[in-house]
Amino acid sequence: MPVIYFGMVSFFTDVSTEMMRPIIPLFVVEVLGGSPFILGFISGLAEAVSYGLRFIAGILAGITRRYWALTGLGYFLSTISKPLTGAAPTWHWAALTISTDRVGKAIRTPARDTLLSSLGRKEVLGRIFGIHRFLDQMGAVLGPLITTSLLLFFVLNYRTIIYLTAIPGLLSVFILWLAYKRFSAKIEVVETKASFRGFMDVVKELSPILILIVVYGLGFLHINFLIDRARAGFLVTSYIAVLLYCITQLFHAFSGLYFGKLLDRLGLIILYVPVISLVLASIFSLYTVFPICILLSFILYGVHEGVYEVSWRAIVGKIIDPEMRSVAYGLYHMVFGFSILLGSLIVGYLYEHISYSYAVFYVVSLQLAVAAILTLILKRKAVRY
Repeated sequence: MPVIYFGMVSFFTDVSTEMMRPIIPLFVVEVLGGSPFILGFISGLAEAVSYGLRFIAGILAGITRRYWALTGLGYFLSTISKPLTGAAPTWHWAALTISTDRVGKAIRTPARDTLLSSLGRKEVLGRIFGIHRFLDQMGAVLGPLITTSLLLFFVLNYRTIIYLTAIPGLLSVFILWLAYKRFSAKIEVVETKASFRGFMDVVKELSPILILIVVYGLGFLHINFLIDRARAGFLVTSYIAVLLYCITQLFHAFSGLYFGKLLDRLGLIILYVPVISLVLASIFSLYTVFPICILLSFILYGVHEGVYEVSWRAIVGKIIDPEMRSVAYGLYHMVFGFSILLGSLIVGYLYEHISYSYAVFYVVSLQLAVAAILTLILKRKAVRY
């Protein structure tokens, strides 16, 4: 089954990525001598590069129709950039290699999602993206656990652990090559070359969903804020924070798998689930003096992530005909990414300069606005689904 191959590619890529992600802040600050401001600069640059290039990558995929080649190039760039980060002599080098990893993700995502959306009829795209996301997130669960074990039991330094990320990364590239050899002749993408008129048609078809995505992204609460609240509120150690992060990824994986199937049956109404989950996770994160509230906030956040990651991608595939899907995926990722970036800056400012309660109030207000817009879309049947 092709989706299993794609899922295993993402599984090993996420093992590689999540092995490195929890220790990058420590590596940049403690080893490379960077400041918290430098760390923020590196993180912001990487995300801006990743989401900004996805639209261009989507257009490139639509023009060239080299979906397998672009997918492979993206995974290869991510694989080689991680061990190069481990070799970084300064934070400038690390900023370049971490951004290269995000360039790889930007290049591969629209092309890969187009291939995934070609694996079955529109009626089963929720299930296809759910299976893919489940396997992807299981890698996100395993990666931090491997890093924790290497730190605790093998006492490896940060550079060595980052070098070891090359092993699962190379496995992902190898599995993608196997998928290409076995399925490239069977996966038919009927997309035609991208055009300006086709792009405008995509914008018109997706406009209600893009409005939802923008408001949703502006009211997004990043998991880093939950981790910071947990550590400040109930003496959560670094290792417990990693464990909570793993719990989030676990619920992310299973909720994406389950609600992906429900999306095929129930339609857009499923989009209420990530909204409600994020609202409840935000509210529970206010009460960090209670361990159960901390746990519930991370669990609900995982549900929210799993559902929105699967739902949005599947919905784009259901709305847009195959002729322009790669462009549509590029547009979706760019709009969503920059909305999240702006939303995170607003939440961070409110958290740092006013109070976390105001930040939560902002997030809840925006998510209630998403629910209201979704109700209007469903009532008017504004989306050709």
